[in-house]
Amino acid sequence: MNKMEKAKKIYQSIEPPTKLNSVVNTSIEAALKSKHKRFGWLKPLMYSVASICIIFVITLNSSMAFAKSIYDIPIIGDVARVFTFREYSQSNNSYSMNIKVPAIENTKHTDLEKRINQEIQAKIDIIKQNAELRAEEDKKAFLESGGTEEDLPYFTVDVNYEVKSSNENILSFVINHTESYANTYTYQTFYNIDLKSGKEMTLNDILGNNYKEIVAESITKQIKERIKKEPQLMYYVNDGELDEVTLDHLQFYINSLGNVVISFDKGTIAPPPVGIQEFEIIN
Repeated sequence: MNKMEKAKKIYQSIEPPTKLNSVVNTSIEAALKSKHKRFGWLKPLMYSVASICIIFVITLNSSMAFAKSIYDIPIIGDVARVFTFREYSQSNNSYSMNIKVPAIENTKHTDLEKRINQEIQAKIDIIKQNAELRAEEDKKAFLESGGTEEDLPYFTVDVNYEVKSSNENILSFVINHTESYANTYTYQTFYNIDLKSGKEMTLNDILGNNYKEIVAESITKQIKERIKKEPQLMYYVNDGELDEVTLDHLQFYINSLGNVVISFDKGTIAPPPVGIQEFEIIN
């Protein structure tokens, strides 16, 4: 969606002020009658202010160029953000897909935006292609085994995103790819952008060279605390300690407090029923 289309949405959402003039006049008259005559000079001033407000709203509602100029004001329009670039759904008798394709803009780093947006689109294209191929293969195998089209196994694919942190320094968000068949699994892809440098942040950037030790110590402590509260919990780690392979493939986001949150996909370090596991690292 370009700025002209965004501006159009802005002014179309504003209801024409058909009753505003009469409401303003009534309020002004009532207020002036209750004041001393020495404040009579306020009346024309108040009418002028009210008229300016009316003209502003009407102009915004009726003029595309004016709406666009308002959108172009930096404080309103030039804020780094994640938005839905494209959204679509498709389905047949064996699967359904609901996909929201995110993109970033206004980071002031054009090359970064282009690279990340292309990377996101490429990943989602692969997800879509794999789902379509899987549907064809599953259908063929099922029918060859004696099944009917009415009894075809059905699965769903959902792709969406969530902004974890957004301010003048950091833009952090996650793309969630969820597939439901016999079980449901969600696979996450995180983006953590330093808006000052225009680079994707690493744990080394945030926590320092000894980030593995910091993360391992914090997660080990948190796992032990969770098991102490809920003894039935189980983790695929020895005494709650992460191995080197796990520490080499950490994924994370930055929360609204500015803290790193390590996130493990379902079934990664704990049995699938436990779901996604997150650990906030307070350094």
